[in-house]
Amino acid sequence: MTYDYGTHLDEVLTVHYGMSTGGWPPSAKYVAPLFAGIVNAVDLEEATELFEASIQAHRRETDHTRDRGRGRDFAGYLALQLPRRDDPSMAETAAWLLLQTIHQLAQHDDAGRFETYLACALEACERCQRRHEPVRTTATA
Repeated sequence: MTYDYGTHLDEVLTVHYGMSTGGWPPSAKYVAPLFAGIVNAVDLEEATELFEASIQAHRRETDHTRDRGRGRDFAGYLALQLPRRDDPSMAETAAWLLLQTIHQLAQHDDAGRFETYLACALEACERCQRRHEPVRTTATA
């Protein structure tokens, strides 16, 4: 199934950051198509799970760094959040690498918060799911 995920993500980012993209964090224009690439690589459900796991991994990374200094990196914590796969598909590998890139871009952008981007990405997934839910109709006699 195809989704117009990019449009939904742009709408969510606009609600969060405002109509003028000049007010958006500089990294937003780079991360938005990467999120769409993840959704295109894996299905919407798997992308949602990946984004949710990423929030947890990012929180663990941030908490550990703040409390105890250097620990695992984001990728290490994310690997702990996801089911182990001995032989990931090309699509899963692409999604993993795109997410790593998004994380790095957000880290290099003082205004771009990784968790905020993930929350926007999740909301865009929800919008796609609502739009593609089957519509129940009642038969008329």
